[in-house]
Amino acid sequence: MKTIGYYTDPRLAESKIQTLRQAFDTALTWLDNSYPLVLLGVVEDETIPLVYLSGADSYDLRPNDDVDSYCFFEFYGYTPGDDQDMGVYDFAVVFWLDLTKVNTSRTQDYTWNLISHVLKVMRDNKCYNMSVSLDDIFDRYSFDLDKQQLMRRYSGFRVSFNMYGVNAFCTV
Repeated sequence: MKTIGYYTDPRLAESKIQTLRQAFDTALTWLDNSYPLVLLGVVEDETIPLVYLSGADSYDLRPNDDVDSYCFFEFYGYTPGDDQDMGVYDFAVVFWLDLTKVNTSRTQDYTWNLISHVLKVMRDNKCYNMSVSLDDIFDRYSFDLDKQQLMRRYSGFRVSFNMYGVNAFCTV
């Protein structure tokens, strides 16, 4: 998969996600690629997760057989705080991996071990209201996964979470 670097001057939601991406890239040695916030893309009447590169270029983040492990972030909203109160960002992060490629020596499903690594990094980076789901992790999108990619050796999970953010819309 394509590697996408960090923003040079991230703002608001992008800043929060970049902090987490950097933490994941450092602490989660089993994770091959982390991607920033995705947008809904449309390809042949299917909605898919797309990350935009420079200009009009984009990169499709649907799972495929060439993938070892990756994650991407989704934005669900921002609730501004009152007066001096911090606002609240509503995010999710989706992980997809091939268990046989992440750790070739393990023969059992170790998804929950990986989830525990992710939750620790997120907690250390001030995420709260975390909720883990292993079902329908791509429910925001309409593309069909190959039936084989829904079965083990492959694994995936989504962590929904919140982060506090500065209550300043026009900070430049």
